[in-house]
Amino acid sequence: MQNKNLSLCCSIVNSLPSMIIVVDMNLKVLFVNNLTKKRMNINFDDDIQHDLSEYFHQNLNQIELLKKAIERWEFDEVIRVKEKNENKIHYFDVHFFPLNEHQNEKKYILIQISDVTEQEKTELELQRSLRLDTIGTLASGLAHDFNNVLGGIVGTISLLKYKFSKNDDISKEKLKSYFETMEESSTRASNMVQQLLSLSKKREFNFAPVDLNLSIKHVMKIAETTFDKSVKLEAEFADKSAVVNADPQQIEQVILNFCVNAEHSMTIMRSDDANWGGVLSVSLTKIEADRFFCKNHPEAHQKEYWMVSVKDTGVGIKKELLGNIFTPFFTTKDNQKKSGLGLATVYNIIHQHNGFIDVYSEFGVGSTFNFYLPFVKQSISTKTISKKIKFDNKGCVLVIDDEIVVRKTIGDMVEECGFNVLFAENGEEALKIYKEKYKNIDLIFLDMAMPKMSGKETYIKIKEINLDSRIILASGFRQDSRVQKVIDMGVEAYIQKPFTFETLSSAILKSFEKKPK
Repeated sequence: MQNKNLSLCCSIVNSLPSMIIVVDMNLKVLFVNNLTKKRMNINFDDDIQHDLSEYFHQNLNQIELLKKAIERWEFDEVIRVKEKNENKIHYFDVHFFPLNEHQNEKKYILIQISDVTEQEKTELELQRSLRLDTIGTLASGLAHDFNNVLGGIVGTISLLKYKFSKNDDISKEKLKSYFETMEESSTRASNMVQQLLSLSKKREFNFAPVDLNLSIKHVMKIAETTFDKSVKLEAEFADKSAVVNADPQQIEQVILNFCVNAEHSMTIMRSDDANWGGVLSVSLTKIEADRFFCKNHPEAHQKEYWMVSVKDTGVGIKKELLGNIFTPFFTTKDNQKKSGLGLATVYNIIHQHNGFIDVYSEFGVGSTFNFYLPFVKQSISTKTISKKIKFDNKGCVLVIDDEIVVRKTIGDMVEECGFNVLFAENGEEALKIYKEKYKNIDLIFLDMAMPKMSGKETYIKIKEINLDSRIILASGFRQDSRVQKVIDMGVEAYIQKPFTFETLSSAILKSFEKKPK
């Protein structure tokens, strides 16, 4: 009877749609199911103890994670692995489960590997839809505020030109105030463009230590410039760094989505005879997950969390609808105003960060959305660069950019640093100049996106002429995989357009410190 039961168990495990591997405490493989043999193309001999590294030879970091889990005897974390075979990308979720023959006896670990490629594709599509939804929501508000920003710049410049044409005397204090107005407006415009680029960018998660205080501040800046003025904004931050392990862009997108929904509930979702407006408050609190908290939040798996709370005084959600709000394509708004994908995407993002969400809403009163992310015992150091730049060497800089205004501005900055300047409006012209004068050119400023020859192609050709050339790369696009490829080739510095004199001069100094002649 026992053999029959064992045979039945083996048949069940072999029929599972997941790969199953059982190992002992020394990570020696004791059993694999049929799907594992097929997917990994292996022949398993029950008489030979194979090492787990033979199966995970392309993902050895997973073995290190498993070793740490064995030391703690904690197996809560789900690891998502990306593999590329024959130009096809597959995603797998890896679960670890302890197997004990007797209570408190640590003997074996079961590893379950599930193919979640289709699920990943769906999640990426949900994220894309959320980005498009968010951009559409913010577009009109951004256009309005962008015109205000341009008004600050254009108006100030026209006033200066008028005063100069009349030969009017302008005090140093007045001139300084004009420049501060233009600088502040330019910075606001740059921030708005970067936020749009980050929202529209298709990207995978890049986890890093993130201070949620900064994430909330960034989102509140967007809200200040784009939300209806009838909505009062309030924010409450933690009194210290609130660090989590997260993708900063995705977390900001989550907070922004909750805020956009809150703004809608206090404006466009109001009835025609109701006044628009209300209070939108975002707060950040550290939560101790005691047994009472865990009873109400079964997804909690560690002792401490950071809770981000987004509260509004809008129309609220009916009790019978609350259970459906995270379902794809479900929406409490007019279908013409929303796709119904926003909260579904947010739900997936938070869960991929090992977090969870709860919501409280009272119809006609308002809603509160809370999401929780695991606490990380880490502080984020901030390094400041001194604005006092000193160059011991003088020389020549070749500026390559297809925009004449950008070339002229960079040229003026470079001359202020004490260098002579040569200009090229594209890669082909730059190569002609560099072939003739490379021995006298100490540094190259290279734009990433240009006609005729891209920044990457130009970089490669320059290195063929002189392998020791110093190159600073710049781009008006947000740093992405294309930019990163050129950075990885070995540029001395990278700067994001638009940039200040301090940023450029610091990059120049870094270039000479990195590769002295």
